[in-house]
Amino acid sequence: MTPFSMLLHAGGFPPREAARILEVREDTVRQWIKGRREPPIDALIAMATYVAHQVSVADEVIEQVVQDTQDSVELGIATDDAEAQSLGWPSALAQHRVIGRITAELIIEGIEVTVVPRGSTAISASAADAHDKYLTRRRDQ
Repeated sequence: MTPFSMLLHAGGFPPREAARILEVREDTVRQWIKGRREPPIDALIAMATYVAHQVSVADEVIEQVVQDTQDSVELGIATDDAEAQSLGWPSALAQHRVIGRITAELIIEGIEVTVVPRGSTAISASAADAHDKYLTRRRDQ
């Protein structure tokens, strides 16, 4: 495993999505994953930033639910990449990683969690909004 492959795995980024995000060819990403070529530091920083953002979004949603002292929450999840991308995520797997982290933390907090298809629930809309704000800030920089 390479640091680059670990970042992609941690964030749930398939090689094609990492290539799209980093604006490189997919075979280049695959070479970085396998350690055949060293990724530039900018690529590592970009993927690390996305993973850190996922943690931040999850933490924000968890804090919101806990502060609202809800006994139960319904989390919406994308059913495919196209749907996840329409919600602002690079892939369904990336969104699923965040929903998984949220689910784990809320269960530990004693909150009942139901996961349903789509980003139509209030809490998943909040996570999508936080993600959209992040993407807008990145584009503006």
